[in-house]
Order: sequence, then C-alpha cells, then structure tokens
Amino acid sequence: MASTKATLEKITALCKRRGFVYQSANIYGGLNGIYDFGPLGVLMKNNIRNTWTTAITATGETILFLEGAILGPHAVWQASGHIEHFHDPMIDCTNCKRRFRADELQIEKPCPHCGNTAWTDVRQFNMMLKTDIGATAGHSSVAYLRPETAQSIFINFKNVLATNRVKIPFGIAQIGKAFRNEITPKQFLFRIREFEQMELEWFCKKEDVTRFFDFWLNERLTYYDTIGIKRDHLRLHEHGKNELAHYSTKCTDIEYAF
Repeated sequence: MASTKATLEKITALCKRRGFVYQSANIYGGLNGIYDFGPLGVLMKNNIRNTWTTAITATGETILFLEGAILGPHAVWQASGHIEHFHDPMIDCTNCKRRFRADELQIEKPCPHCGNTAWTDVRQFNMMLKTDIGATAGHSSVAYLRPETAQSIFINFKNVLATNRVKIPFGIAQIGKAFRNEITPKQFLFRIREFEQMELEWFCKKEDVTRFFDFWLNERLTYYDTIGIKRDHLRLHEHGKNELAHYSTKCTDIEYAF
C-alpha cells in the first residue's frame, strides 16, 4: 500500500502535474531558483492576495496601499544598509567548484557533491541582483533589483503622509516582487531567487510600539486561521539579539511545522 504521508517530492510533483508551477524556461534548460506559475497557480495566488488585503483592511485601522518600483538606485540601498549588511557567508569546493552557504555546512566534513574536503576561505556574498541603467555603465548608473518590498514604503513615507492627510498611527501595505541572488536555491519554492511578498509597515508613536506589535502579531495568526492553516501547526520564534536584522530591535517569526 502506497504511503499517504505528504512529502516535498509529492507536493512538487502535484504542483507541476496540475499546472500550478512550472520550472521557468524549462525547454531551454531552466534557471535554478526561478519558477513560472501556471493557470491554477495564478488563481491560487490571486486568492491569497485578496484574502490578505481583506484581512488587513477589515481591522478598521488606516491602511494605505503603495506600488513601488522594482529597481532602486545605489544610494537607496547604501542608506538602508543593504550594501554593507545584506550578505550570506559563502564557501567554494576547490575540487568541483560548487558553491555553498557556509552557515549550512560543517566545513570539516567533505563536500556533499564530490566528497573532497578542499574548501576556500569563507567570504561574504551580497545577495542583491545588480544591473546598470542607461547606455553608459558607471557608478551613477548602478541599480539593484529590490531584495524586499519595504524600502519603497520607507522612502515614500513623507509623500504618502503629505498627499493623503493621514496621521500616525497608520499602515502602508504593498504586494510585489522581490529578488535575492541566493547562493544555493533549494527545496522547490522555499528558497528561490524571484518571489512575491505581501508586506505591511505600521507607523506609530514609540510608546505604542509594544501594543501594536502584539496586535499585528495576533492579526497574522488570525489570518492564517481564515485560510485554513491549523493553529497547532504554528509556533512563534522571537529572535535573539544575534538573530536580529541590522535594522531591527524586535522580531517574531511565525513558523510552520512542515
């Protein structure tokens, strides 16, 4: 009797067989970590976007929506700290030339691909995708595909405040593509180079931070209930000081027990 246990391999096969997800440019060899969404995948994504938008606006809080540009100039990412801090540790096998994230390997063990133990030194790899804008390449023409959607919200904060007559507290929300040049994309859609984010940035006074943090954390859990994710499959992980992003003072992940 065939096992009924759900596995990543079965889910991957089902998504491809039913037309949810296809390997991008598959007939030309594909791109690792890049996927296209088929007819059912598009319908599913639209449903998720719509339920998320409905959930955050149903709170009764003031929520405004933004659609920022995907490309951003060097100065934006310099100011945000992404140029300096948005890195993963990378290491190469000198035998087979494969690259790996150093934080996922025990370097004293052999290469998982070829079995050798000849490693380069660990070095930092910036995960932003870089391009040049215009006909002349140079420092002034450098731009990056955004690695997250939040930055366009922050740099447009004053524009939104001035043109919509809103007062703190309020939120700015955005749904859109983000890009990260992952060293080792893997596990189907779990770590990919082009993906979509649904993000809400909430602006409030400092003395109200804890209250609103708890409010929106509970709202996220409630949202997952509404789309059929069982609460007992979720857990909260509060980041320690060594886990926080360079711009963060508090962060809690909602993790799913796969």
